Amino acid sequence: MDSKLLLVKCITIVYLQSLLKDHKNDRIKVVVNKVLDIVKPAEKTISTDFGHDTISQLRETLVWLMNRGNEPLTQSELKQRFILNSQDDTYILNALNAMFVDDNVDEETIQKDIRSYIYDINSYLDQKAIIEVFKHYYKQAQFNPESIDWSNIANEVNEALQPFSIKGEKAAAHPSIVNSINFGEVLDIQEALTRSKDELSSLGTIKLPYQGWNRMLGAQHGLRRGEFGVVAALQHNYKSGTLLDAFIGCATLNTPYMRDETKKPLNFRISFENPAEMDIKLIYERMYEQETGIRVDIETVDIDTASNYIFEKLSVNGYENKLIYIDPSDFNILDLINLLEETMAEGYEIHLLTLDYLPLMSKKYLNQGATGEDIRDLYRRTRNFTSKHGIACLTAHQLSSDAKELIRQGANKFLELIANKGYYDGCKRLDQEVDLEIYQHIEKVNGESFLAARRGKHRGVRTPILDQFTVYKFDEIKGLPYDLNTEDQSRRVVGGGTMAEGASDPWYNNVAA
Repeated sequence: MDSKLLLVKCITIVYLQSLLKDHKNDRIKVVVNKVLDIVKPAEKTISTDFGHDTISQLRETLVWLMNRGNEPLTQSELKQRFILNSQDDTYILNALNAMFVDDNVDEETIQKDIRSYIYDINSYLDQKAIIEVFKHYYKQAQFNPESIDWSNIANEVNEALQPFSIKGEKAAAHPSIVNSINFGEVLDIQEALTRSKDELSSLGTIKLPYQGWNRMLGAQHGLRRGEFGVVAALQHNYKSGTLLDAFIGCATLNTPYMRDETKKPLNFRISFENPAEMDIKLIYERMYEQETGIRVDIETVDIDTASNYIFEKLSVNGYENKLIYIDPSDFNILDLINLLEETMAEGYEIHLLTLDYLPLMSKKYLNQGATGEDIRDLYRRTRNFTSKHGIACLTAHQLSSDAKELIRQGANKFLELIANKGYYDGCKRLDQEVDLEIYQHIEKVNGESFLAARRGKHRGVRTPILDQFTVYKFDEIKGLPYDLNTEDQSRRVVGGGTMAEGASDPWYNNVAA
């Protein structure tokens, strides 16, 4: 990065900051002053017939921008200056004109760009400073070795380089850091508490279709925005069913709570297992059978009628809904992040993301250390992205062969045995990378099937012990009943009565829960 480009980047961040509601940014001031200190104006020549050199012109523009305060900037005014600044340097002129953004670009994008530019500039300044340190000690060693205290030279060099350590302040300048709280600033604390209050209130949560599950999720009775949850179960134990129900419930049972009113609320499902045609069939069956109690025969369904039914039901509360089927064999973490970023760039605010299911994705670009490290890294990086953007994310994971062995051995109270014990397929420490764990298992008693669910870890949430376990009976037609806005169909124990009936114990007392 030469001096011209360094000045262009500084001009860019000052301009971008002027587009925000809050024009003040002390970090920009610090960075610009550092650049002005090292990029000095050229010595004045005897003749001024050919005008000032480009560096001096750019420097003058930067100083002019910094001294304008809150006075509005116009593109035409800037473009005129840029023509003069660049002289005949088309490269510099193009770089300057590239800073202008469309009127519809949101503040979050602008702030991200500012952070990225500041990070680039600081990185360059650090590199120059580090080079100067090495130059200094090289010159001493090469040309004046007798002046060096060789017994202490390593400590001297270490001390000189200490400010540039990754553990220092530069780590906090990385563009990945979205926000921070300065506890010396009352406004910072107030803003953080406001965000926390909004997100932890019922307005900031996404309710699931089951009352018992919502109770498991604590006082908010739903998934929090930015929360990453995993549904863990053995094969064929309704994992995909739970994720599909969450997708349906988000759209049909929740009113979108917008962080940015200019965006469109999105309920987003990505399937790595079921083709889209299968998912749309299942969605129609689940919604229609829940509402009517009549079994769907897809062979006789009128396509137009079914299409209108799905559209009306899923859009009733204002959500836009998107379903994508992806072959996971060559779809990696970078592809997932790119897809989500592109979706948000289209004007969407993603509220719920269901991934059916995450471990099926390619492990390319992930840490490849000890067994399971790649899976941990996949979960960690997915959570880091969704959490930063306030996306509630829910996926599923298979339980290990050790958990299956417990079933073979006739283990009593299966979910109690496996909860919080790391019984995940391929990665025992997966619990460290998620905010929420829900374990589930289908129990069969007297010819009837029940889905038992047990909450494991739930970061930052307290749930009464009694509510950390819930059971639902499968209906012959409806499957698991959606009971959020009707009588509570959850149970305390397998085979017992519903909560609406008083949650009575079953007539037998030796059934595994």
